[in-house]
Amino acid sequence: MHTSKARRRIAAGLLTTLALAGSALVTEPASAATTQDVVYSTDGGTTWTTTPTVAPGATVLVRQWFDNTDDLHATAASETTTLPTGFTPTGTTQVCLNPSTTTITSPNGTELQCATADSGAVWSDTSLTISPTAGLFGQPATDTSGILAAGRKRYLSLDQCRWTNTTDNRRASILIDTADFTTNTGAGNATTTSSCVKVTGAAWTAATANNALTNYSLFARRYVNLHQCRWRTGVNNIQAWNQNGTDTDYRAYSNTSNSADTAVNCTPGLSFPFESGPSGVQALDVLTNRYLNLHQCRWADPGSDNRLTAAINTSATGNYVSGTNASNTPDATRSCTTPSNWSLDASSSGLQVLDLLDTSRGKGYVEYSMTAPAEPTAAFCDALDGDPVTAESFTQNTALTSSAGTAPATGTLSVDWTQLTDPCPDDIGNLIDPGTGLLTAGTLALAGAGVATYRRRRTTLA
Repeated sequence: MHTSKARRRIAAGLLTTLALAGSALVTEPASAATTQDVVYSTDGGTTWTTTPTVAPGATVLVRQWFDNTDDLHATAASETTTLPTGFTPTGTTQVCLNPSTTTITSPNGTELQCATADSGAVWSDTSLTISPTAGLFGQPATDTSGILAAGRKRYLSLDQCRWTNTTDNRRASILIDTADFTTNTGAGNATTTSSCVKVTGAAWTAATANNALTNYSLFARRYVNLHQCRWRTGVNNIQAWNQNGTDTDYRAYSNTSNSADTAVNCTPGLSFPFESGPSGVQALDVLTNRYLNLHQCRWADPGSDNRLTAAINTSATGNYVSGTNASNTPDATRSCTTPSNWSLDASSSGLQVLDLLDTSRGKGYVEYSMTAPAEPTAAFCDALDGDPVTAESFTQNTALTSSAGTAPATGTLSVDWTQLTDPCPDDIGNLIDPGTGLLTAGTLALAGAGVATYRRRRTTLA
């Protein structure tokens, strides 16, 4: 009977343990996707360490590294610190994006973009509060709180392909993959080359003079400014989104920038005059949006061989609008308007979703200089109690706070007081009367209470 009860108790305990374990698996929050580290340089940035030894009064370069490995950007983000006792800020403060660095003590400057912050706005005495994008992405250099950018792939590759039909006067201008045609449009960390391929329709031939792939850098750029240009003579037309086709008369000036373009920029054309109606520009914010949803719509005029393609979403093009957008949600279906008297050419229309996220590329830092104290603290000297002078340790607390949470980091510096001749001298001049060479009356009075130990920075009784 006792055995049976014991077994029941064990079984009940196991069930409780399993239930708790299951509950923990469901409710335990995920670990923070933002991290913080701090490193130091005593030689002007040539070498870096997490535990430097500093000469008295020397200048120390500090980098507070942040890394956003989350799927999205964070808001209300600030890099903060208060310098250790006796240290003072000096020089400029910079905010830098540096996704090419993998080891923070051995930085790689292949991809580096920095902005100088407004020191008067981000420093208060020895305390720093600064946005991790202050001065970057078009943000004010005075920002103390702002966006923590998510990692982005390096390049947006837009492949512009033009086709002509040898059996009639039809033209097809294509920017993304469709049922009839494919391009090399995409996003990645390496540049690519044009690849215009027809999937169906043997009568189509490539108009190579108007074909062009442009690799647009997304590094430290907030906007993709997609310019769409159209030139037309009768039913014959040319459309372009890129600026590097071999036919220099027909170019569109799409770009990536930290400002949003508001006016379309196209060459005037030559034998084909510029057609302003279906032309326009769309500024797509890729700092705060993960996906570039490229919608391409191609319409046919039933009464002629006229065709028109749209890959932008702007009212400037009137009734010919695609659903192109930047979002944190990938689109699932193509979106095209339905202009009157035109029909949609579905096999030459399509949707291509480009995921711009790269969680390995969300790294950057805040950099500033500070001057080490010129003499030890009183507490350090008092604690020696006759022991040899060594190095004094100082702690620096830093943090990255944002909507994603708080990521703290602590740095430890040592100031080498052995480089000073006498950093903690006994001040015996106050103990002896210079006239008589004898102990002063004050010293004799103190002696009655105990042995007096005097130091230049502080007097204590033992």
